[in-house]
Order: sequence, then C-alpha cells, then structure tokens
Amino acid sequence: MNKKVCSVLALVMSIFLTSCSQDEINTYDIPRGEEEHMHAVDLGLSVKWACCNIGAEFPEEYGGYYAWGDPEEKDSCIWTRYKWHNDSTGEMIKYNGKDEKIVLDPSDDIAQIMWGEDWRMPTQAEMQELMECCEWEWTSVNGVYGYKVSGNGNSIFLPAAGSQYEDLFTSQGTQGCYMSSTLYGGDYELEVCMGFNKKNYYTINSDRCDGHTIRPVKK
Repeated sequence: MNKKVCSVLALVMSIFLTSCSQDEINTYDIPRGEEEHMHAVDLGLSVKWACCNIGAEFPEEYGGYYAWGDPEEKDSCIWTRYKWHNDSTGEMIKYNGKDEKIVLDPSDDIAQIMWGEDWRMPTQAEMQELMECCEWEWTSVNGVYGYKVSGNGNSIFLPAAGSQYEDLFTSQGTQGCYMSSTLYGGDYELEVCMGFNKKNYYTINSDRCDGHTIRPVKK
C-alpha cells in the first residue's frame, strides 16, 4: 500500500474517530408535560435559576433573542434599531457615562417585563457563581445540544442557542451566549454574557445591540 493511500485512510479514520467521540455523550429526554414552565430550580446558589429561557415553553427550546435592556425582538439586531441608541450622535441615551449606570433598572429588565417582578436577569456575579459552583456536562436533551448544569441534587439545561447578529442567527447547536444585567466595566457599549461551547464555559463581552438568550433568576 503506497504512502498516499495510507495517508487517505489515516485521515478517514481520524475523522471517523473524532465523529464517534463527539457523539459519545450522555443524552436525556425530558417529557413534554402540559404544565407551565416558569419553575425556579434550587441549585444551592444565592439565587434560583429558571428551568427555561425567556420565550421558551420547554427547557431545550431556544426562546427569544433580545438586545440588552430592550424587550422587543427584532428581525435585525443593529445599533440603529436599538432602544437606547441615539442615531444622530451615535451615543447611548441611557446607561452611559453621564448616568454611570452599569446594571439594568428593574423597569428595563426583560425578565421582569416578561415574567413579573419576582424574576430578573442574572448579574455577572451570579453567572460567575453558576460557572464556579455547579457541575457542567455537555449533553443533548430531546435532540438539542447544550449543558446540563447541576447542583444541590437538581439541574437545569442551557441549550446552545447561539446568537443573533444583525439579521443572522449564528452558532445554534454549538455555542451559547446568555445575557447578564451587567455592562462591561467603563465601556457602555458592551454587555457581559455567559458563553460556552462543548469544551468550555466563560464570560464574554458583546455589543448591547446584539441578540442573545436570557435565563432568568429569582430569590
């Protein structure tokens, strides 16, 4: 067998083994009940986490994609359509260097607007707590990839819903990007998100006008 054939066979075998290893994960099927899914799950943390995303009826559904502090879903997530952007000056109308607000007011919190005052969007610190104090397992629920996050004998599922940039939905099924209620330091154009892929989970910054999923919390 010549070297060229050997190389091709080795490449095919490598792809096959990689594909197999990617599929060797625990999978779960969650029955679809008729009850309403706005449950608060106690993971042993400072807050309880909702069982599903804003706009979703079941844990594995992606739900809606929202810009930071803007409850209206849009077909294109761009600055000129963002609620808190002044198109004439290119500056932020609220949460800017003048008011120095870096955490959403309750009146602009999408979780409170959608689900009521008991719920709110998580802060950056609460997302960090979820990442540091819980066990994360990349898995599939009802055929949807994401992370099973466990603590205190309970768990939630965070689907890899990707993001919305302008009019495109990207990385669905491979990455997640969940919005916090916190801006990034002194840069009032950037929000802090909790991001992940099948190898890692982390905090990441994103433009406020980009569309991301939201997993609410409550006390």
